[in-house]
Amino acid sequence: MRPKAGFTLVELMVVIALFTIILSMGIPAYSAWKTKHDIDGQTRTLYRNLSFARMEAYVKKDVAGIYWGATAGFSNYEVRVDSNGDGDIKDSADQKIMDVTSPYPWGGGSGDSLTFDGRGFAATGKTFHVSGVSVPQGVLSCVVVSRTRIRMGFWDGSSCQAK
Repeated sequence: MRPKAGFTLVELMVVIALFTIILSMGIPAYSAWKTKHDIDGQTRTLYRNLSFARMEAYVKKDVAGIYWGATAGFSNYEVRVDSNGDGDIKDSADQKIMDVTSPYPWGGGSGDSLTFDGRGFAATGKTFHVSGVSVPQGVLSCVVVSRTRIRMGFWDGSSCQAK
């Protein structure tokens, strides 16, 4: 009579225990990677949207920018173009091009909007940084807007080290 092939209960329990140990080490590493990936992606998205608003202002020869409302820290913002010719993007009549929701809030956004004039120059300089979460070292986490440039960088807790 031939012995039956298969796994014993002890072998199965050893494999499950090893799988559990490996999984318990992998989940924190995945969580840290996901946080880094989300922050980096959010920063790149804000940079692209600011650049897009700047180009819209230049192409349409009108005021354009991002509008987030009256909160200093914001997770939602809109890319808008001035439609009624009053020189700002705060009215409901202004054309909303896109609505963006970020997974982490942005800090540094004093006021309620950032606009570019018809030549593509920013009305004021601003520094936006990811807030409300501990940002790992070496992750793009801030955007600096000057009158003529938009740059991404690394937030060190007090200033943006633009790359």
